[in-house]
Amino acid sequence: GETIKFEVEETRKDLSIIIVDDEALEELEYFNVSIRAVPGVFPVVVKNSQALVEIVDNDFAVIGFSPVTYSTKEDQNALSISVLLMYGTLQRSVQVQLSTNQDSATESSDFVGKDKQLLVFDSSTSTHQVTVDIVQDNTNELTESFSVKLEMDDSAREPGVLLIPGNAFVTILDDDNAVIGFDGVPKTIAENAGSLEVSVRVLSGSVEREVVVGLSALSGSATVGVDFEGINNRALTFDKDTSSHKVVVSVIDDSAFEEGEQFLLLVSLISGDTSILLSPASATVTIEDDDESPVVQCYTASSGCSGDADIEVDSIEECCRNSL
Repeated sequence: GETIKFEVEETRKDLSIIIVDDEALEELEYFNVSIRAVPGVFPVVVKNSQALVEIVDNDFAVIGFSPVTYSTKEDQNALSISVLLMYGTLQRSVQVQLSTNQDSATESSDFVGKDKQLLVFDSSTSTHQVTVDIVQDNTNELTESFSVKLEMDDSAREPGVLLIPGNAFVTILDDDNAVIGFDGVPKTIAENAGSLEVSVRVLSGSVEREVVVGLSALSGSATVGVDFEGINNRALTFDKDTSSHKVVVSVIDDSAFEEGEQFLLLVSLISGDTSILLSPASATVTIEDDDESPVVQCYTASSGCSGDADIEVDSIEECCRNSL
């Protein structure tokens, strides 16, 4: 203790007590100051011998997200988000709540939401890792996002605790590729069939935003306008409500004997999501001729030769030579 000496006619003494300033967030603290008479000097009556001193904490702590932006692929299935005690120290527990908020990413469809998950910080706990599950689907989508928020319940609010930064933002990168292509195109068609129906559809995945695909029917050994009616980049639009198209290619029937002739079908991307895969993007169709091959009859009086020849000839003389 410290001895306090009063001089003659002195009625007041002021004492200085050093208060230690720290950076710890603490409860309201107290200590007592007491005085008593020193025995054997003068008879002194001491009144109000104790004083209670309150120490009001002037420190603060900062809790927040670090980092504040996250990016994850859909097939990673889960994302770990960090919440840290970023400044100060804690001598008492502090309760923080974490919640997710949907934006273009939808809760349950794109991620598993959190609703006021409790995070407790104290002198021995300065960090939390919160796992948010990401939903994997087969839908071809745009990049989507949601946010995560920190808050304190009113009943547990700490005036000395700041939630900075109190929001984090998550981007989900889609890893799905819808596949559009020809479906079951026949390899051959009879010349007298009149037409061929071609199916182009979404073969896997789904299309959530508009995609325009062009279909063409082009000459090969078969000629546009002679053997079939050509198609030049006809636009086929796909979206979440349209997953297939049927296109008719007209075949021209003539009376000329021909070998089998081929034309080519192609699909190409006109506009929309460049992640769309086109497969199969081509098909070859053979037009099978239905006309009979020509029959040439040859007869010469001198040799008496005659006969039928299923051959191509330049002249009757050649026919007869071949028939001998």
